[in-house]
Amino acid sequence: MQAYLARDVVTGAQSTNAWGLSRDNDSTDGWVRFIIPLHTPPAAAPAVAPLVRTG
Repeated sequence: MQAYLARDVVTGAQSTNAWGLSRDNDSTDGWVRFIIPLHTPPAAAPAVAPLVRTG
């Protein structure tokens, strides 16, 4: 998981966003990203015991 958060405070400034609404002198922006693996490799095969001849 990754996250980002930023808090900006500006004195004496006012801007307009994409919807025509005016913003105050402070703003908080952020995002969160979850990374989900799409493929997991199969488990490794168990080690084979060596063949030993007796007798």
